[in-house]
Amino acid sequence: MKRQKLLSLEESPKVVIATLHAKRLYLQYTDQFKAEMEEQLRYIQANFIIDFSGVNIINSLAIGVLIASANTVRNKHKKFIIVGLNPYLREIFKRMRLDLILEIKKDLQEGMTLLK
Repeated sequence: MKRQKLLSLEESPKVVIATLHAKRLYLQYTDQFKAEMEEQLRYIQANFIIDFSGVNIINSLAIGVLIASANTVRNKHKKFIIVGLNPYLREIFKRMRLDLILEIKKDLQEGMTLLK
């Protein structure tokens, strides 16, 4: 049985907006998340915004996928922006000091403003 995709995309020449459709990004979903991100970023030539507004839980492997994805996009001289983290996840990212290496914005509007 084929799994439903975790990411849906809205693409334009300037930016790709990926929305995550998983409340919990851990266990069996981490491998799928990694595969979908690698597939989307392989040939990307635009900025990338990933919307976490529906995600409640994330494990360390998924955080590793985010860091690797951000590096892939930055190596192409584009921006990788995370938006929509709930207060709990935002605090975790801050305590792990991920806010120093990842661009994190409150919501999609704030993320889009960063691209102007």
